[in-house]
Amino acid sequence: MTKRINKQATSAWLNPKLSPASLKIINALPHADTLAEEIGAVVAVYRLERDFRDTAPKTSDSIRHLDRVADSIGELLTQIDLVPVEFSAFADLDLCHMGRDGSHTMTKRIQEDLSVYKMLCRRASKRISARPSKAGEKRKLLERKLLSDVTRVIESTADLRKIEAAGKAADVLLRSGIHHVPVEPKKARQAVIEYRKTYEK
Repeated sequence: MTKRINKQATSAWLNPKLSPASLKIINALPHADTLAEEIGAVVAVYRLERDFRDTAPKTSDSIRHLDRVADSIGELLTQIDLVPVEFSAFADLDLCHMGRDGSHTMTKRIQEDLSVYKMLCRRASKRISARPSKAGEKRKLLERKLLSDVTRVIESTADLRKIEAAGKAADVLLRSGIHHVPVEPKKARQAVIEYRKTYEK
């Protein structure tokens, strides 16, 4: 039996909810209401992207599925070429009642589209195969971006030293169940600096 590939999450539903422990930290800072709203919005976008990435199929499954689709299209194109001649007569009659183009035009269009789709599947499969896989680094990178974004919100709203702002950001995230974030303020600040230096040039 052919193994089905898992469908990747593509929901646009945003979840800005922060834990009571996180809100307690935020409420102790200046402009708490604004901070809570803006941090919640940043966290919601992160959760959406994290869910999208976490439900992505394995690289090997993606390659296998794309190759299988390309093979299936190739077989379908072969079968279309073998359709009995009588098909055109019956199909043209029905298509005429529908106000559609004749079967020859339709078949040609389908074959062209399928051939292009088959080619795209093959090319995508090869590109995915050639792409280096660094799942751990990708996961950490997404959390580093979140830490940087939340730190920036705190920096621009609350009057805190940069190390303290990064520490508060890390604490808020950790208490809302978001991991892969440095616990100590100095390490959190260093992670923010490294992220911004590398990815926000």
